[in-house]
Amino acid sequence: MGARKISLYGTGRNETEVIEYLCSLVEDRDEPVNFLQLYLTQRCQLACKYCGMRGSSERSDMSESMLRQAIDFLFTSDSKDIRLQFFGGEPLLRFDLVKKGVSYALKKAERLGKKCKFLLATNGLSLNKASLDFFRSNNFSLVFSLDGKEKVQAINRPPLKRAFAERYFKQISTNLERLAASGVSFFVNCVVGPGMVSYMPETVDFLINRKVRNIRFSYMMGVFWEMPEIRRLQEEVREQFVRCKNDHPEIEITACDDEPVLLCSGIAAAHNGDLFVGSTLPLKQRFTHLPRINYYGNLNRLKTINLLKRNKKAEVEKALGAALCHKNEFRLLANNIYMGILHERLFNRLLKNHDKS
Repeated sequence: MGARKISLYGTGRNETEVIEYLCSLVEDRDEPVNFLQLYLTQRCQLACKYCGMRGSSERSDMSESMLRQAIDFLFTSDSKDIRLQFFGGEPLLRFDLVKKGVSYALKKAERLGKKCKFLLATNGLSLNKASLDFFRSNNFSLVFSLDGKEKVQAINRPPLKRAFAERYFKQISTNLERLAASGVSFFVNCVVGPGMVSYMPETVDFLINRKVRNIRFSYMMGVFWEMPEIRRLQEEVREQFVRCKNDHPEIEITACDDEPVLLCSGIAAAHNGDLFVGSTLPLKQRFTHLPRINYYGNLNRLKTINLLKRNKKAEVEKALGAALCHKNEFRLLANNIYMGILHERLFNRLLKNHDKS
């Protein structure tokens, strides 16, 4: 590749220099292979603009046999501590599979002398007393995806069916309050995109009023972040973090502990048993080359999860290297990886300064 210059936050570097620079910022560490995300279905009641997981029929649902096969694969890990996350689409559209998966995993864990932690990401629409009781009984941690109050939610997370538009947010808000009162561990994940930073204070107020105690602001991926907007996001995150520490000490403003999220350490199992690097599937429409280079293989051909050991620095280098022939994707990928690095460093500083005070 020639020495074509690209812009990375105002600095002129060629692609090779960008790869070297970003790799120098990422910790050279091997990732544990004890975390599996099960994409139970691609179906969802919402049509989120930043999500590539869209399916309209049950043909995109995972079968029970594939569910058990994926859990068997996860338990080949050398680790004694296993993490299993139910994902989608909206996984509660297949709550039956969630329950069967938990039952199967618990029996497996007891037989093998391991511990299994359960997680689930949901839009909240299908939460009810039965599911909340089940989550509490099985010590789940939930990710409740909600970008903010109704006008903010409508920007990127509209309902799939227009007829549902008038009542869907009320249902989400009601279910969030039920979750907050249920005793189930959870945090609200708010995705912030360029141009949405100004909504963050009212989002925090909205969530505080609904007894939410853990709020995570995630930067939108698959879009390019200009430096002025990055600064605005970091300044607002810092302001809300300090505000909550001072005025609402019961509230935590948190961040992902596995940056850059684009190449997170989780292994994703699609409904057909194909395995990918963690965040590949929801972003496949924005980064068209990632499914090819982040593909491990199919469960039918892989014997143990221990063979999928990864190194974060190597993953960054591989992903960017494979995007060299896709100029726009390279620029976007480098931008999003750097965004993750900056986000992680910001929270490390905030936590360090808070511990000193």
